[in-house]
Amino acid sequence: MFSVPSFLAESLYESIVEVLSDKIESKPLISVDRARRVTRDLRNIQATFAFFFGRTSGGSGDSQSPANFIYRLASVYGVLSEEEVVEALRLEALSKNSIKDAFDQATLDEEKTRNLFRKLLRRFREEKAVDAAPEESWFFPYIRESEKLLDASPEEYLDCALDGSSLGFAPLGEAERGEGLICRVCGAQVGPVGEKNILLGISVGKFHNQSGSIGKGARICPRCALFSFLNTKLFGMTSAGKFPVPSKENLIFHYGNHTEDDIHRLDALANRTLDLARQFAEVRRTVSEDNRKLKEAERTTMDASWRKDRLDELTSEESSAEDKATVRKALVELLYDRPGVEQVVSQMRTNGEIRVFSLGAGGQRLVVFALPHFRDELELAHRRFSCSRSMVFSLMAFLSGLCDCDGPFFFQGKPRLEASGSHGVFYIRDRDYDSERYRRLYETLSNFAHRAVGGAPSDALKGRLKLAVELEEAPLATFDSVLRASPVRPGEDTKDSKYRRVANTESGRYEYDETLKVYSPWEYLKVFEEMRKLQREEAQRVGNR
Repeated sequence: MFSVPSFLAESLYESIVEVLSDKIESKPLISVDRARRVTRDLRNIQATFAFFFGRTSGGSGDSQSPANFIYRLASVYGVLSEEEVVEALRLEALSKNSIKDAFDQATLDEEKTRNLFRKLLRRFREEKAVDAAPEESWFFPYIRESEKLLDASPEEYLDCALDGSSLGFAPLGEAERGEGLICRVCGAQVGPVGEKNILLGISVGKFHNQSGSIGKGARICPRCALFSFLNTKLFGMTSAGKFPVPSKENLIFHYGNHTEDDIHRLDALANRTLDLARQFAEVRRTVSEDNRKLKEAERTTMDASWRKDRLDELTSEESSAEDKATVRKALVELLYDRPGVEQVVSQMRTNGEIRVFSLGAGGQRLVVFALPHFRDELELAHRRFSCSRSMVFSLMAFLSGLCDCDGPFFFQGKPRLEASGSHGVFYIRDRDYDSERYRRLYETLSNFAHRAVGGAPSDALKGRLKLAVELEEAPLATFDSVLRASPVRPGEDTKDSKYRRVANTESGRYEYDETLKVYSPWEYLKVFEEMRKLQREEAQRVGNR
């Protein structure tokens, strides 16, 4: 809130109301997949109501406690009646603790609770009263009373955001210098925004920082506060100790010749492909579970013909023949050419989307792919995934295929303008890779890791990322260790083995060779031969330098 200027308060209010209304009307409030529990959407509805409409803070204040806010709405503010709260939440008596237990234990009535939130949102909109005093209005009461919104006019705010920027020789904005301490982030402007953990991370006011002796005064400029807000808004936030701080970015940059229509199409295509890939994975999981309950002769064979039919069904609703062909091609590439990428994407937050946007004007633009975060951000995204060039390279190759452009891509490094004319080059941590030369290598490694490591989805992803890194560092030696730890011989325990048998890529079955008395030998030999071939090509390339 500290980076939102006051002139945007009404727009923010309407956006919040729209989001709340959508969640209340369309999202499930109770989940019964394993045990009865409230959904994350219901928790979000609770927290959003309390934070933006609460009138008090600190201790057991409205803004800090969703349960206490509902209790006070009935017992203090009179917005809800005690009877309807008791009935909707199935309470024996109205109290903060009983309300909290109703949500924690999911004992509430889902539809009556939905109606309760509908009434609450309607009442808040009716008593919005933008110009009224905070204690007499439901328009961000505590937020306005505590002056969390940044007091700035549109002109002042724009000058701060564009300070020092120019278009050619023409300056775009110049902020008033004023008095006070300069921004501790950019050091360019006086900072009217207070130092907060949500803006600068944890421990900003500790003794080992300069501000520890200065106090918690205003030290952040509107531009840096805006960047932090957008960072949190786009990439979400994570918890560091007890403080919420902006999550680390999962960004891939790309220079290419694209129009604004191309960017919108690319955003829609990427998310449509991921959505259908998730649907296909669910169909495949359901059929696999059903097969376990059937006899061998009654099972559905998930071969190439079955996969083709399912993909045709999934893409049948596309609006045009061109869209069908494009989406189907992208699905085949994601599901079969780069299954490691499918696994990576499936373990990103299931409600997340790839956000695609561009910077710049004209034909040559900087395109930004903002990826959803992993559920286990620190372990997966920022250790194993980021360290696995095979997975990163495969993901960049997939995005390049969607983009249908051979301009350079950048991961974990700043995009450099001088590299914008490069073609077919991927930059990972500022090192350049010829995309065609390395594509086969990394896809071979990541695909083999995907086929060899099984288990629960999150555990399988950890193992696949780890194996992909090891294969990259020592491909043949690692391959040998995988083969030794795989249950390729009859009678070996498939459940306790470190790796799983590698199935035939076409039929999905484990082929047994009667002569050699082992399972799927030719699938392993195909991978081994491909690794040897890639190593010879790389040795020859290095020798010809």
